[in-house]
Amino acid sequence: MSEMARATNLTNIWVACALKNTPATTFKEAKRSRLFYDLEMEVVEPQEDELFFGKTQANAFLNMHLCAHIQEREYDELFITGVWANACVKSSIIGAFSQAAAWKPFPRISIVQDAVDIMSNPDYDDTMSSIRSMRRHKSPEHYLKMFNHSHPIKSRPRKNLGLISTEEFANHYGLN
Repeated sequence: MSEMARATNLTNIWVACALKNTPATTFKEAKRSRLFYDLEMEVVEPQEDELFFGKTQANAFLNMHLCAHIQEREYDELFITGVWANACVKSSIIGAFSQAAAWKPFPRISIVQDAVDIMSNPDYDDTMSSIRSMRRHKSPEHYLKMFNHSHPIKSRPRKNLGLISTEEFANHYGLN
C-alpha cells in the first residue's frame, strides 16, 4: 500500500509507539532519536524522508501534532492501514472520527481492509470475532456497528467511513 501511495503522490504518514507523542519527524530522524520502541519493519520500510509521528497509546489521533498536521494540510481522505486491528487500528479509527468532527473539510476515512493485520491476543477475542465478521460482510455499515459497539460515533454521517481493498485503490488511481 505504501508503494502505491508513493506512485500516486499521496503522503505516507507513519505512526509508531514512542516514549512520547512526537511532532512530525523524518523516518531517518525517528530511527536516530531513540524515542521509538521498535522501528524495524519486516514487511514495509518507510523512506528516509517520509513523516513519522510517535504515539504513546493505541489511538494515534491522541497525538495532537498528527491531528494538527492533517488539519493544516486539509486532507480530504485518510487511508488507514496497520497492525493490531483489534487494538491500535480500531482505536485510531475511532480517534480519527472523534478528532475529525472539528476539521474542515471533514475527511473520508477509508480502511484498507487487506492492509490491516489481526494479531492474536486472548484479551481481544470479542473484537477479533467482530473484525472477522466484518471481513466476511465487507460492509462499511457492519464495520461501523463494530466500532459503535465500543464507542458511539455520532458526530458525522456513516458515509464518511468506507472500506477499500488495495486492488480497489489501485483501480481508482489507475495503477493497474
